[in-house]
Amino acid sequence: MIDQTRELYEEIDISGLTERQERAIAALLTHATVRDSAKAAQVSEATIYRWKKHDLALSEALRAAQNDRMSMAVGFLHSTTAEALDTLREIMVDKNQPGTVRVSAAAKFVSFGLRTYYDLSEVDQLIERLRNEVEDFDE
Repeated sequence: MIDQTRELYEEIDISGLTERQERAIAALLTHATVRDSAKAAQVSEATIYRWKKHDLALSEALRAAQNDRMSMAVGFLHSTTAEALDTLREIMVDKNQPGTVRVSAAAKFVSFGLRTYYDLSEVDQLIERLRNEVEDFDE
């Protein structure tokens, strides 16, 4: 388990961690609960909670590993979004599909488009507000 974590997260600094802490990080990345992680890492739950709260090296390494994992997941979603949208579009225009299926596909397709538009709109507004604040700060 530790070797797999080291391979996946080579760029994360784990030099200040003990082998038990490395096992805990690997377990926290692969198990749903602290209880399951503690069992897999062969440490107590209390130890994991204590490390997460008080050990800066462990919390930074864990946060970096979780961020890397999230980036990988987002990258995967990004790479498959076009295919998913193509599938929805195919279902939406397929006259052989029942009306309810076509409507459901169309609703999901439109919902994705609107959500993307509004998310990007919010990001643009945030960038504009930050620019204004920086300009006000510089004056």
